[in-house]
Formats: sequence, structure tokens, C-alpha cells
Amino acid sequence: MKANGAFLTSGMALLSLVAPLTGNPDGSPSPEPSAGTVEESGVVETPPDPRQQASALIPLLADEDFRTREKATRDLWQLGDAALETLREAASGIDPEAAVRARDLLRKIELQITPDTDPAVIDLVERYTKATRGQKGDLFAEMRQKRAFRQMLKLFAGETDPTLREELTSHLRGVAVLGARELILRNDPAAAREFLELAQVDPQSLLSLAAFHRGQGTLDAELEAARISTAKGAAAWRTALHRAAGNLIEAADAATEAGEPSIAAAMRMLDGEPIPWMSLPLPNRRSEEASEVYLECAARRWLGKSLRKTDLEPLDRLTQSRNVANRWTAISTLYLLGEVAMGEQTLVKTSPFDSFLHFETLERIPEALKALGLDPANPDFTAWAKERFDSILEDPDESDDAQSQLVTIASFLERRGLFDELAAAYNDPLDRLAKEDEETFTSFLSTLFGTSITGSGAISPSKRAGIAWAGDDEDRWNEVLIAAFGEEDELTQWWEWLAELDPDASRADRLDAMLAIFAYGNDPKKLRRQWLRLAWNAIDRTPADQREPLLLRILYAATSTGDSINTLKAAEQLPEDQRDTYITDEILADAGRWQEAADRFLARIDRITQSASSRVRPEYHAYAASALRRVGLADQAAIQDEWVEKLALGDASINLLIADGYRFGGDFTRAALWTARAAREASPPSNEFYRALKTHSEDLFQSGDWLRSASTAEAFAHIYSGSDNRAVSRFQLLRMRLHADLPRALHLLETDREAAIEILGQCHAFFPNDGSLADDFFPALRKVGLITEHDSWFEDSWKRIAAVIEQYPNSDNSRNSAAWLASRANRRLDEAELHQKEALALNPDQPAYLDTLAEIHFARGDRKKAVAASKRAVQLESDSDSRPILRQQYFRFLEGPFPNP
Repeated sequence: MKANGAFLTSGMALLSLVAPLTGNPDGSPSPEPSAGTVEESGVVETPPDPRQQASALIPLLADEDFRTREKATRDLWQLGDAALETLREAASGIDPEAAVRARDLLRKIELQITPDTDPAVIDLVERYTKATRGQKGDLFAEMRQKRAFRQMLKLFAGETDPTLREELTSHLRGVAVLGARELILRNDPAAAREFLELAQVDPQSLLSLAAFHRGQGTLDAELEAARISTAKGAAAWRTALHRAAGNLIEAADAATEAGEPSIAAAMRMLDGEPIPWMSLPLPNRRSEEASEVYLECAARRWLGKSLRKTDLEPLDRLTQSRNVANRWTAISTLYLLGEVAMGEQTLVKTSPFDSFLHFETLERIPEALKALGLDPANPDFTAWAKERFDSILEDPDESDDAQSQLVTIASFLERRGLFDELAAAYNDPLDRLAKEDEETFTSFLSTLFGTSITGSGAISPSKRAGIAWAGDDEDRWNEVLIAAFGEEDELTQWWEWLAELDPDASRADRLDAMLAIFAYGNDPKKLRRQWLRLAWNAIDRTPADQREPLLLRILYAATSTGDSINTLKAAEQLPEDQRDTYITDEILADAGRWQEAADRFLARIDRITQSASSRVRPEYHAYAASALRRVGLADQAAIQDEWVEKLALGDASINLLIADGYRFGGDFTRAALWTARAAREASPPSNEFYRALKTHSEDLFQSGDWLRSASTAEAFAHIYSGSDNRAVSRFQLLRMRLHADLPRALHLLETDREAAIEILGQCHAFFPNDGSLADDFFPALRKVGLITEHDSWFEDSWKRIAAVIEQYPNSDNSRNSAAWLASRANRRLDEAELHQKEALALNPDQPAYLDTLAEIHFARGDRKKAVAASKRAVQLESDSDSRPILRQQYFRFLEGPFPNP
């Protein structure tokens, strides 16, 4: 019975969506009356003809009686569009009184100003007609705030001054689409089309109109007509129609004819030909020379030609420049081209510390230490740290670099499990700093603690030093807490509550508890679980009407760390009007409560449908559809899909949100469809275009469309050419090269196997020690049947990472990397599981580690264990970038095929 109740709630919400504001309950329009309508009395009433009504009212506009004139004016106004023809005749008639009133009514009706229109909008329109040129832009801005979309479009259409039209264009951006969506949602597609046709003609407005036809099912008919049209602007219209239809080559040809080279090149790139797109000038390049060199080299590589020494000579010159920005530009360009050896040489010379970070990320520890001037065989961390602590004491105001380096090396030692070395290098200098300069000490301690989000600090030295300095001094303990966590009142409440939860706990114990509860560092003793258990026991002992402050305390900690399990548990005990603040759609999805998630979106849609002022949100329909499918309501989901199609209207940013909506419920096929549309329909180049391009390239790779995946990945990498990219790690740049070269090699397999294998070997050489290679490389090799090469490259990587683990056995991240490598390669799964157990023993609730454990179970064919581990990973993930990846993994474990052997 409970399930049926939920179904009825959902069904009623859907019924209100598919029914127009006027019409039958099933959503079909009411039939037009023919000769008459039979009332219950049996008398046949013939409805009055609006045109006849208008004709009868026109003479009254010039009546001697003022009230009669006013009533006739208002009655004609009420008739609206039906009175237009009659009013036009009267406006040019001989009676001046009737003509003036008729012209005023004509203007109002054509501007869709009705007797019910907001008086403020009427006032703005009146002011606009009398405004100076300089005032019109401000009035347009006010009209937009009032959602006077039709009035804006009509007024703009009446402007003939090109300069004024250009000035007003920024205020009109998106207006036609916003208004059209409202009309479509109210089942008035004819009026919506009129809105779109009123927009200023440009590629984006034409695309919106083309997408409208796609949503209404008339795209093919429009294409047929456009193919034979010779009218002015026909090529631009064909371009839009082909983009909406997904006809990439036809769109490119039409765009060339229409004089739109950027669109033409973008369409060809999406179809697998990136060089024309990359040949277009990119804005904001620091070095035109580097951009040109990159393009020439990337083009050679794309055509299967090796890079010659002469091709790289300009970059070689830049690496020797005295200008640091030039050297960074050369480094970035070399990494983007996969010229790792040359890039590394310059990187070490330019920034030893960045070199350390890069090599350590790649698990190349000896090279990382050597870059800092440390002996890889016997590194003297104590002397290295002392030198930097001395510089801090000598000049605290100029010690930012020294402090940053000390934190990074402390983090390195802690993550590698080198606790003795860490203590020897940091304990005495930290105590000395605390004794000689307390202000600098507490400031540095704050940096050394790091944050739970970045994980950038080192907990063991900062905790030890803080405890030693604070002793029994309450004020100093407050300073330590502020250094570690900040000054929020909720943190102080937690600190005091911990003393109540365990009166025997020392301040050091409570500090350990706080660090665990707020996910700072590893938690091998599972303190977080133990203290949260104590907290929940205390809540259970508290009378229900007194629990709210304690529940809010739990919620503060849970939401800070992405813990959706405790967030949901606490939020559901709050008063009902407070729950939605904490129980997000994602939390409901994580808990598998898909009906509730669906009902939420349906309720939001219903509120928008019933409102005259809410912005239409096409993506809500996608979220609702994906959630409905999760509970088996495919027919209701299909209704929402139809709304998505009708409301998107060629807006790339909305297309991306729609794709997110389908991913929300694990509908990755529809998500990929909308991401592809976003890539086709975004204005190239734009932020939306590149956002879509990255995800679209990944979708193409997963579908095995190697050529298009390679082309789009090349285009994405090209964004970073010609700039120094110091804010982007070399690791990320090299991954961009991998994402372009890997699908290109797989595409080449059919025509040039030898060249393909060579490129794949280069791909492996980019990341031989690192688990990053495992994401796509090994599964793709098995997919195309390169088993011998797969196993050879895997064993090489396995030996390398095993050597790292042998040197750093307490490095949980290295063990996780080894387990991830093996699980994705579907090899050495027993050893992988042992490594993963060690990693999880050191860091029990790390979401990425739980995901790796799930991958191992899945490789073994154990779906149940994989789903359980994956679900916990999702429920504990706080990072907004990682959560969608883990959710996609969860759906894969839940429903996807097991990996190839």
C-alpha cells in the first residue's frame, strides 16, 4: 500500500505536467467547437464570432459617451489577436478618435500587453517609446527583470538603427529562449516559435529555432525545405538544422558556405579532423611562436610523422631563455607534445621543487629527491629541514617559500610512512620555533595541519608540536584548535562536547578525535567511528524535544566531510521544515531512495508550471526521468524525456545540465547524447564548448569511437598550447597527451599496426610507475585484443610499483595504486587485494580506496561485494569533482558487464 501511495503522488504530479493549462486531462487540446455546443439544458448555443464582436465594437470607439468609448476599448483589448485585423482597418480609417484608439490597441496587442499585464511592464513600454537612445538600454534591462520578453523582442524588431540594435543585443541574449520555454511548457508551441523567430538572426538564435523543430518533430521537414532553398541566409539556416540533427559534415559544408569558419572547423573536428580547428587563432596566447610550433608538431604527430630535431628547435631556444615565463611555456608545450625527456630537463633547471612534486606524483621517488639536491640512496632530511627552519627564524616575513617546502616534504614523509625520519627532521626545529617565535609558530602550524579537503598537511608533526607547546595552558590549546580547524563556533561546541562524551579523555585524545571526525589525515584506529558512536548514544539518551542542537552538531561534521550516511540519519530527526536543507537529491540517490528523489523533481517542475515568474528548468525533467527509471516507471520517464527534448532549445549550457541530470540516475547513454549535442551546439570557442568537448571525448572513448575521441582530445589539449600553464601540473598536461594518443593508436590498429603499437608503447612510457595508466589503457588494450602487449606492459608497471612499495611499505597510496593497476588490468588480483587491505587498514574510510576494493571484487565477478564497497565510497566522498566519478563507478558495478579477462 505504501508503494502505491508513492506512485499516486508521482502520477498526479506528472498529470499536471502533461496537461496544458487549457485542454483535456490527458494533455490533448480541447476540440474547437463546430456549429455549436450542447449545454446540459439541451439548448444549442453558438459561441459569438470574435471578428464579428470586433467589428461591432469599432464604431463605439468614437462614441460621444466617454464610458462607452472606454468599455469598447477594453472589450477590444480583451479580444486580443482576434481583433487585430479589424483594428488595422480602423487605424487607417477616417474617424480620428477611433483611429487613435485603434492604433494604441494595435501596439498593445502586438506587444502582448493585456488588461492583466503588470502595470510596471506597461509603464516600461510606454517609457521606452518616448525614451532617448541612451535610455533604451536601461529600460531593456528593467524589462528583462520583469520578464517582459515578448515586449522586448517586439520593440527590438521595430528598431532600424543598426548601432542601437547592437547596443540592445546584450540585453536580449537568451530572452527568446527563456520566453519560448515558458510557452512550450504551457503547450503553446506556435507562440514559442514566434518568440524564436523574433530573435536577432545569428548562429545561436538559428540553432535555438532548429532545436525547437527537433523537439517538435518537424526537423526533417525543415531540412528538406532548406536543402533546396536559395533564399538569403539559407546556408546559415542549413548549418543550424544540420547541427541540431547531428549531421557533422553537412553542417561543416553549410557553415563554410555561410561564412562561418569557426563552426565549420568545429564540426570537422568533432567528426575526426582536428587540424582545421587547431589552425584557427586562439585568444590570449602568451607566445605566438610556441603556439605555432605546437600546431606544426601536433599536426605532424596526427598525420603519423615523427618529430624531427628541427621541429623542436624553437622550443629548445625557449627552454634556454632568461625569461622564466618563456621557459615555462616551453615546458608546458613539450609535455603537451609528449616530449617528456626534453621537458623534464628544463623543468629541473627551472623549478627543482615543481620537479619534486611532478616526479613524486609519478612514483619516481629517486628522481624526485635528486631534484631537491637530496641523495636518493641516503637522503638527509634533517639537514634539509634545518636549513629552511633557520631561514624562517631569520626572516619570518620572507619565509613563505621555506614554509611551503617544509609542509610538502613533511607530507611526503608522512604519506610514505617515514615517521622516524619525519620526527628526526621536524620535532626539534618545531619546538625551537615555538620557543623563539610563538606568532610565527602558530601561523606555520596552521599551514602544517593542512585541511581535510586538500589533504596537503602533515598531521603527526603538527599534532605533536601543538600538544607539546600547549601543555596545560587553556589559551594555548585554543590557539592549537584554531590553527588546526579554524574559529567557527561549531568547532568549539564539538571540542566541549567531546569532553562530555568521554570525561576521561585528555586534551590530546580530544584533538585526535577532532582530527578523525573532520577527516584530517589517516585514521587507522577508526577513531571517527568510535566517537560518532558515542555521539549517537548521547543523542539517543537525550529527550526528543532537546535533540536538535546535537543533531545540528552531527550535521556540521557530516556535511563538512561528505558523510551522507550520518547526514541523512541526523537530518531525518530534525523538524520536517528543516530537513530539505540537509537531505539533498544526491543523498537520497546515495541511499537508493529514488522515488523520493523523483517526487522532489516532479514537485519542482509542478511549481514552475504553475508559476508565471519562475524560470523553466529543462534539466529538472532529465533528473526526474533518470530517477523514475530507477523505480521502474519507464513510461512516466519517457514523458519527462519529451519535455527535455522540447525545452532544451539548443542551449549548450542547458544541454550539459541535462546530461548531468541523466547521469544522476545512471542513464549514461542519454547523458552522452546530450553532451554530444552540447559540443555541437555550443558557440565555438566558448567555455561551454570546451566543457562539453572534454566529456564528449571521454564518452567517445568509452563507446570505442577511437578517431573522434582522438580528434576531440587533440582539440582539448590544444587549449593549453602557447601559455606557461604554471597553474596546471605537468602531470595533467601529460594526461592530456595520453588521452589524445591512446585513441589515435587504437584507431590506427586496423591500418598500421606497427605504428599503433609504437604509439601505445609511448603511452605506457608516460606513466610506467603510476596507477593513472590503469584508468583506460589496460581495459582498452584487452578490448581490442592486444593481450600479449597488455600483459608485457602490465608486468613492467607492476614490477616498478612493487619496488616502490618495497621501499615504502607503509605508503597506503602506493599500495592503492598497485591494487588499482592490477584490478583494471584484471591481473594479480590476489596480490592486489592484499595491498588494498593494507591500504584500508592505514586509511579505512578513504573513498578512492573503497572504490579500488570494489574494482577488485568486480574483476573477480563478485557484483554484490563490489556494489557494497562502491556504495560506501560514494557515501563518504566530499570532493565535488570525485563524487560523479564514483557514482558512475557505482552504476557500472550495479549493472555493467564484468571486465574482459
